[in-house]
Formats: sequence, structure tokens, C-alpha cells
Amino acid sequence: MNDKSTNHHKEINNKIFKKGSITYYNASRFFPKDKREDIATLYAFVRVYDDFVDVKPHQHDKFDEFVTDYLASKSQKDININMKKLAQKYDFDPQWTLAFIKSIGIDKDTVRIKDQDELWEYIYGSAEVIGLYMQRILDLPEHNDEFAMLQGRAYQLINFIRDIGEDLTIDRIYMPQDLMDKHHIDELSESWLNSSNENKVNFENFIKEIISIYDRTQSQAYLAYPEIPYRYRIAIKTATDLYNWTSKQIAKDPSIVFKKQIKPKQIQVIARGFLNAIIELF
Repeated sequence: MNDKSTNHHKEINNKIFKKGSITYYNASRFFPKDKREDIATLYAFVRVYDDFVDVKPHQHDKFDEFVTDYLASKSQKDININMKKLAQKYDFDPQWTLAFIKSIGIDKDTVRIKDQDELWEYIYGSAEVIGLYMQRILDLPEHNDEFAMLQGRAYQLINFIRDIGEDLTIDRIYMPQDLMDKHHIDELSESWLNSSNENKVNFENFIKEIISIYDRTQSQAYLAYPEIPYRYRIAIKTATDLYNWTSKQIAKDPSIVFKKQIKPKQIQVIARGFLNAIIELF
């Protein structure tokens, strides 16, 4: 691949990354340039596959086409070629990508999560393996892989809470049924929520329990932060701070998840990153 083609692919990856995530993209700007480019390649791969099952109308045939191409001995799709080169560069375990494809493939159909075990299985492929990819890209110690997986799990838990309303429009419920039953959530909808004060209390308690699981998971992930180099820690800490902010906004009014997605603004992420750059020096 010549320099012109390489630069073109980098531009495409960066464009997908910038469009796909305010938090991750702007937090990643605090990584060194070479790592930032590889992270953009990873994100573009993940985003493209995710979009095939998220956009309306769904592009399930396209998803299957890209999966078949990825599994081929010699891929033809640029996004797959780039990911395979990244996997070779950092010695990714091939099982991680298969787990990712499996989890995203579940989204082709109606999603109903039975219990927490099923939730963790889905999250492993959709988020925890992303933490493992990041471990390798950043050359972080493998003995902290568990904490990287927990970081991915924590982020995904907040994504699921934040996106409850949007996910309902495409017939997906990632909230585990066993926890909904525990809190007497008969129907996950705004109309059900507003039908009685008891329902509102039940829903608030339900969301608080999910957030408490997030808090415990994030607390465990923090244990590896001291071993993360300063420059990397700024970016990771910044993303985490914004996820903490999101969880707090939702905790104030859980019903907001039926009305809109709570997301930070670009200036929030950048400002937090510069603040962390100062804080982490001391």
C-alpha cells in the first residue's frame, strides 16, 4: 500500500471515529499520534460492523457480507484488511474478533436479555474485548487484562442505560429480565413509567441498581490506572470521567432515558482532558 493510499485510509478511519463518538474521539486526542491512528483503525472497524445492524433500515446482508469477507483467508474489504493488519501488528487473539462478531450478530434480531449471565456474555464480545485490544495497542501489561475488560464492561453498562429509549425503537432491550422482574418492571416504556407513581419508584430503583453495578465495576477497573503511563492515563481517565458524568445525570432523573440520550459536549471532553493533564502531574 503506497503512502497516498495509507493516508486516505487514515482519513477515512478518523472520519468514522469523529462522527461515531464525541467522548472516545475527543478523549483519544490526548494519546500520542501513532497510538491515536491505530485506535482510530480499531474504532472504524467496530463502528462499521455496529452500524450495519443499528441503522434504519438494517443492513443485515451487508453485515453478513463483511463477516464472510473478514473470515476469508484474503479479505477484500478495506475495513477488514486494516483490522487484520492491526491484529498482526499487536498479536490480537483471533478469538476476540470472533466474540465481537458474535455479539454484534445478535443485534440482527430482536434482543431480549434473560439474565445477568447472558448480559455478561454479550458484553464480553461487544465491549470487554475492546478493552483487550486497547491493552495490546497501548502495550500495557497483560496481567492487567482483567481490569481492561472490566473497563469495557463499565462503559457498556452506561451505554445500555443511556440508550434505553433509542434501543426500544429498534426492538432491543439489553436490560436483563431477571433484574426487571426483581424491581417489578412490567414493561420498559415511558407510558408504563408514567402510569403510576409506584412504577416511577420501581424504575428509579432499577436504574440505581444498574448504576451501582457500574460503580462497582468502575472501581475495580481503577485498580490498574496507576500502572498506565501518564499520557495514556489522561485519555482513559478523561473518557471515564465523562461516563461518570453521564451516570450521574441519569441518576438525577432516570426517566430521561426515554426522552433523549445523555451525552457530553465536545468542549466538556476537551476541557476535562486538559484538567486531567494537570491533575495527573501531581
